[in-house]
Amino acid sequence: MQNKSKFKSKALQDAEEYFKNVHMNREQAKIFDELTDILLKNLSENAVPISKESMKGIGWKAISLWQIDFKRDLLGLTSISHDERLKAITNILDYVKNLLIKDLTDTNYQSLIKNAIQEAIKYYDKKFKNIPFKKPL
Repeated sequence: MQNKSKFKSKALQDAEEYFKNVHMNREQAKIFDELTDILLKNLSENAVPISKESMKGIGWKAISLWQIDFKRDLLGLTSISHDERLKAITNILDYVKNLLIKDLTDTNYQSLIKNAIQEAIKYYDKKFKNIPFKKPL
């Protein structure tokens, strides 16, 4: 297995910088970290290594884009049903997928990224299905 990065180095540096000033509540950080770990595991097992800092930056950029495009706040996800949260997480992970694919140096790895995203969606659906629904104030 070759350890050379499959991503544009400038894109990874920008992603790491993007994540430096992120603030999340504890529950969001737990979910974010677990999904990041799932993506990293699936990508590294398939010869597409990326640093945790870069993945976190890409993840946060995806969340930011989702919030703008869908005019939603990440905090609002706690007051919707699991099915609605799953749809939102799927949309956010689509942004992650698109950001990762855009920054690939070798397009042969696109399907590996798509598979890693699908695994993260399945993981979220199974692991976080029972997060309690919090009614909005």
